[in-house]
Amino acid sequence: MKTIKQLREAKAWTQLDLANQLDVTPSTIYNWERGKVEPRVGQLRKLAEVFGVRMDEIALLLIGGEEGKAAPVAAWTNTGSGFFGSTPTLS
Repeated sequence: MKTIKQLREAKAWTQLDLANQLDVTPSTIYNWERGKVEPRVGQLRKLAEVFGVRMDEIALLLIGGEEGKAAPVAAWTNTGSGFFGSTPTLS
């Protein structure tokens, strides 16, 4: 399981390169990589497609959690507003 940043760096892409492929801004990529915001479902699907991995193989950083701490997408549950329309929490 790898983070968005690890997947991006493995392809030697800049944040701008990835942003262009996903039709988002480089600041969006920056925020995803630091766990400030989460990709929406459609964006996560596109991330998986461009990286050639399954959605559940992308580790998202915990919002408001410790820097560098990641959790697999499959570990998130719906409890409020945010990912999949809910605030992510680890199950």
